[in-house]
Amino acid sequence: MEPENKEEIIAITEIGIPPNLSRLVYDEDALAELADSIEKVGLINAITVNRKNDHYELVAGSRRLQACKLLGYDLIRANVVAGNSSHALATMAHENLFRADLSPMEETIFYHRLIEEEKMTEQQLVHLTGKGENYVKARLKLFDCIPEIQAAVGDGKVPISHGLMLQTFPEGDTRLQYLNYAISTGANLQTIRYWKQQLDANANIPTGSDEPPRPLAVPYQPTVFGWNCFVCDNFHEAKDMQTIHICSPCFLDLKKATMS
Repeated sequence: MEPENKEEIIAITEIGIPPNLSRLVYDEDALAELADSIEKVGLINAITVNRKNDHYELVAGSRRLQACKLLGYDLIRANVVAGNSSHALATMAHENLFRADLSPMEETIFYHRLIEEEKMTEQQLVHLTGKGENYVKARLKLFDCIPEIQAAVGDGKVPISHGLMLQTFPEGDTRLQYLNYAISTGANLQTIRYWKQQLDANANIPTGSDEPPRPLAVPYQPTVFGWNCFVCDNFHEAKDMQTIHICSPCFLDLKKATMS
């Protein structure tokens, strides 16, 4: 019989942070916003901890815990898993992985924890989480990204696909410059791939070649795909258009009627 979980109010000082969770990088502004929300409406979702001998170990809710520390709270609501490590990990999978506020980095760390501690394969992770294979693979790759990319993805500044592409850029200042550029311009994935193509093209120019280097980090705007609305006659991007199934003769009749 598996031990039951129960919610308790516990002292924050009694909660230990597992070594793998120490990889999490927090955006100060995002953390301050979360703390402000908790101060106004309270902690809506309790954190999850695993009971150890003389303390608790955090299983899920690292951002919420940090926000409560920022507020100077002494106590916090927690779902306490009174079982072994396997039961704690299973609890996190079923109670936390499907929550909207779980960051990609928290998922990433949990997946690696299951691989390292429970010896799970990628296919077993796919089955456990109910996520697609590409979804799981992307989060496993995020584990090896630089902390700045992990933080940007975790705080929603760039999607995980953008972060993984930026990780392929040259190490050092170049990678960080393009990361910041992608954040400030809101670049899409196609644009970031274009930047990478530019960098690769310049890297392939032989030393001493007369071929000039290609310009880097220039704003690139892909062709916008869309149509003119037949009602207002204004141009709209495809994402803002509603698709209707109508034959050409009827479309022309409807357009004439609406424009008359």
